[in-house]
Amino acid sequence: MNKKVIFLLFLICPVLSNANDTEPFPEENKGIQIISLSKMNLPNEFKKEISNNLIQQKIKGYKTSNDESISFLLKLPEKAPQEIAEFKNNKNPMDTHLKSNIAEIKLAFNFNKISAIKEEDILGYAAIGSYLKRNKKDLGWSGLRVFFSDKTLGVCSYSLMKIQAVQLTKETIQYLVNNKPSDSIIEGNYTIGFIYSLNWYTNDTMSTLDCANNNFNKNNMKKLIALANKIDKEKINCNYSAHFLATQ
Repeated sequence: MNKKVIFLLFLICPVLSNANDTEPFPEENKGIQIISLSKMNLPNEFKKEISNNLIQQKIKGYKTSNDESISFLLKLPEKAPQEIAEFKNNKNPMDTHLKSNIAEIKLAFNFNKISAIKEEDILGYAAIGSYLKRNKKDLGWSGLRVFFSDKTLGVCSYSLMKIQAVQLTKETIQYLVNNKPSDSIIEGNYTIGFIYSLNWYTNDTMSTLDCANNNFNKNNMKKLIALANKIDKEKINCNYSAHFLATQ
């Protein structure tokens, strides 16, 4: 994901700027900005989709969708071992395939294991975000995604990514994870299954927790939020290195 601006069309539409070391990001635009949907510089069709998502969430409790992430996660327990084995000896630091160990991914920050996710439930790790360099020196990836299984929630992933800025819509933002700006959505249908998604933000990070299973149950979102709160409390151990912070 080497784009400076990314549109994420979930319940809200945050505009993220990935960390990079090529152009300084304006200081006045850094961090979290919460603004009205009408004032966001987005195409009208994006705004309409966000509004429609809100209506579906209110009426049905979920957005009808064929999101590919649902089938991707549900099939992962079967496919993960094969992908890990196939790319185990790939020494290319730009490789984003699944790895069995964090040590196989060059990160621009220190990421300690999270006790809220049991080691035996982890399916694999993958690099996300931008691959950072400074003065021709490789710093590593700006983000990491951890895939795991949960007996109640299904097949899940937790992502942590360094960002420089994020715009959040005032109409949809909540404070679900340790009082941090957050947004959530349930997507899917009864044929392919459902995905429960939760994002939360600090001034320089975006965290995402996704879980997919075959059933629709509003209570699963409460359980997802509870797990996110546990994970977030441990993020004090996910410290960005001085070299990484120097790129900002």
